[in-house]
Amino acid sequence: MKKIKLASKDAYELATVMAVTIREQSEKLDFKEVINLQKTVNYIISCVQKFSDGIDRINKDKQSLVEVSNKKISEYKNKLQTNSDKKGEIDEKYKEKLDVFVNLVLEEANEHIAKEISPQYEALYSGIGEEMAEFELEDEKQKILVINFEKYAKEKYNNKSKMVEVYESLIAV
Repeated sequence: MKKIKLASKDAYELATVMAVTIREQSEKLDFKEVINLQKTVNYIISCVQKFSDGIDRINKDKQSLVEVSNKKISEYKNKLQTNSDKKGEIDEKYKEKLDVFVNLVLEEANEHIAKEISPQYEALYSGIGEEMAEFELEDEKQKILVINFEKYAKEKYNNKSKMVEVYESLIAV
């Protein structure tokens, strides 16, 4: 058994990167690798459950905002279409009106995200995200995780120095 210690946010990101790797690279992976990686991802997520639940809650809030915005756009589009149908002619400024409305709704959504959603992420990452998570992996699962991390993580991490830090934690065990 290998003990790995990471900040909750880093463990969550590792699990997310490996989950994406499983989804995108499954045809290149052995069945045994897929099973072991998926079990490892599930286990890591369970070790940072509070952080994961926080991310899920914030993502749900963000998704509901997107749905509301899409509904507004759809309703406006239907209104424009209905008005055109009633008049029996196509509104020449239909696309222009729709583009203006879409931009307005997107600006409103981005403002809301900046004011309401982003601070929630920041609080989560600087709070629970900083708490250390410790988990143990069987030697074989740790080896499979490291091998696939080496192959695919560089494509998934935006913060390369964080990637190196996580990698060093994985191999230092």
